Amino acid sequence: NNTVPVSYARAEPDYNTILVASNRSYYTMHEFGHSFAKLGDEYNYGAPVVVDPWFPNCANDTVGYTCEEKWGDKIGQDGVGCFETCGPTNWYRPTYSDSVMRNIYVDHFDPVSTPLVDNLLSIYSDRLPKPIRGNYIPIMR
Repeated sequence: NNTVPVSYARAEPDYNTILVASNRSYYTMHEFGHSFAKLGDEYNYGAPVVVDPWFPNCANDTVGYTCEEKWGDKIGQDGVGCFETCGPTNWYRPTYSDSVMRNIYVDHFDPVSTPLVDNLLSIYSDRLPKPIRGNYIPIMR
């Protein structure tokens, strides 16, 4: 049989569900980033948008949403900067290509998203969440 397996993944952040029918485990990790940590896609959608990026891993030139305001203390460390295209072409992502949110064949989140995911996961462990700088999802206990 020479057929290529079909892969499909979709996250529904408003409902906190993930549907994955795939032979690629990183799709699950990518969609988990959407549903659990509210991360945005870091690959190119091919067009700009007129709304500000509410995702913690995406920035733009609007005051309150700039790379410096969101990731200031991390910029210049571990490849973190302000790279063009985080979904929409007028948004920026924190790393050039070092994230499963940009490339599903990468097995980790970028240095901006990793602490956010770790902090959210810590709610389900014995350790307390760490405070996170920026416009992020409030943590309820």
